[in-house]
Amino acid sequence: MSFYDHVKGIIPPSVSKTLNDFEVRLNSTTLNDEKYLIDTSNKCVIIYVLSLASKEKRALRKGIKGGFECDVPLISQSSIGLLQRLYQYNDKEDTRILKFFENILSNKDWETLRDSLFLRNEFKKRKNVSQLKYDIFTRYGERGNTISNLCTAGYFEETMIPLYNLEPKEFHKYWDAAVDRGVMALFVNSRMKIEKIVLEIKRRSKYGIKYMHIHGIGDANIEKIKECLTKESESIGFTVKNMYTDDNLHIYVAELIF
Repeated sequence: MSFYDHVKGIIPPSVSKTLNDFEVRLNSTTLNDEKYLIDTSNKCVIIYVLSLASKEKRALRKGIKGGFECDVPLISQSSIGLLQRLYQYNDKEDTRILKFFENILSNKDWETLRDSLFLRNEFKKRKNVSQLKYDIFTRYGERGNTISNLCTAGYFEETMIPLYNLEPKEFHKYWDAAVDRGVMALFVNSRMKIEKIVLEIKRRSKYGIKYMHIHGIGDANIEKIKECLTKESESIGFTVKNMYTDDNLHIYVAELIF
């Protein structure tokens, strides 16, 4: 089912059929008399999330997932200012990376990389990037979230570019494994318990990879990683090497050798 199939209780089918080229903006801050507003001048339809009934909100969540598959452009309206900054963003090194992958990645993966480089730059400036991360997930799904994590961790400069230069025919096999299954890297978040970290390490080890990286940002996540690696290295069968710590940004990275 498409995005508009799911939200036909919010946007009538007779209206949604005319919106194929429109951007969908989700307004989560304004309570409006109407559930949606069509802005023809900016070619967008605004859905007022706070004005929806519970059933309609559930349908919207399903529609967002469907939107990934049919390329409906979905963004949070509160992020318009951020997006304008994104499109004006110009960094020499990031531009070099984007130029390198321009004809290698699909259009959607390339756009995700572009947005992710901007997010990484904001993070380095110690700005709050939670809204940017949410926008990337909303627009590009879990695949986009993985690309964003890989970008923030420096994988494109340190692994993807050297691999393509060395073995261009093998690149996409590695790319699909890294992005679709998240094999090469594990990014620990605040919702992830130690048991989940262990399961994810075991899952990745079954793909026959020789190494993987585990990343944590924030003291709580770092402590979980360290506790897991101390307890499970022998039972799973890996050694820990090349640990990286940035105390200023509270980042921790460990390389697991299987």
